[in-house]
Amino acid sequence: MYINAFVIYNIRGLGNKTDELIINWVKDPPHILCLSEHRLSIEVTQSIIVDNYNLGAYYYRKFTKCGGVCIFLDKSYQFINVNLNSHRKEQDIEMCAIRLVHSPLNFCVLSIYRSLTGNFDTFIKKLEEY
Repeated sequence: MYINAFVIYNIRGLGNKTDELIINWVKDPPHILCLSEHRLSIEVTQSIIVDNYNLGAYYYRKFTKCGGVCIFLDKSYQFINVNLNSHRKEQDIEMCAIRLVHSPLNFCVLSIYRSLTGNFDTFIKKLEEY
């Protein structure tokens, strides 16, 4: 399995920017997109379509605005969503992860975001726990 590239991008609101994502990489599209600050609700996150990609994992905020992370993968990849519920805390450490299936390596992709108003000590503690 060959992975072309990862893109880690603070999207600052994914809403109507999905076409923008693809246009930026027309010649050599990345296989995995890790996006932070998508600012979407669960319903909108689950309905976002990015051409030739599957939504692999996501985290959305329930109580405050903005934030959130998600991972999109090239449709040719098979993956398993990693349960991080006990390690996440809104604003302090927002994260999601997937594990690639049939990879010769035990390969996980993690997308993480911490708000500037989040607690840094909590971020470090939860990250170490994971």
